[in-house]
Amino acid sequence: MSKNTNKKAKLCCVILTLIMFVVFLIAGIWQGNIYSNLKHNCTSEIWGTVVHKGYGRILGISDAESRYLTDKRWIQIEVDADEAFEIKNIYANLGSEKVDDEVTVYYNPQNPDEYYIGGRIDYYRKAEIFAYSASGLMALLSVFLIIITFKPQKSRKKTC
Repeated sequence: MSKNTNKKAKLCCVILTLIMFVVFLIAGIWQGNIYSNLKHNCTSEIWGTVVHKGYGRILGISDAESRYLTDKRWIQIEVDADEAFEIKNIYANLGSEKVDDEVTVYYNPQNPDEYYIGGRIDYYRKAEIFAYSASGLMALLSVFLIIITFKPQKSRKKTC
């Protein structure tokens, strides 16, 4: 019974690592797709100025204004809006920008609600690389676990 339970535990680990492999692979594809779409579609640029650094929740702002806001520490960027890009203020997580720094906002001329702030697009690329790396590690771990799970056991002869 001990050998059977041990094999079931190993098989469970194989299944879990294969599931994690698939999850990380899908995450990598998803992040890479976001990166490629933004790089390809956001061809127009406008300038903005960081006007405020803040801490806490911000209520009553639209999704377009807060696309890059996921933290309680944030900056407010006042944008020199043009006829296509009508968002006046963008709220984003606190980065390396300081008050009065100028930032470039790249946007899609066909869909101005699709934009990214300067070098922050690299976050998607870093997330993609991390997800693919984790996926590769899960694949290697799965192969290793499959080998040790299904490897034939050598019978030990008892010697007197």
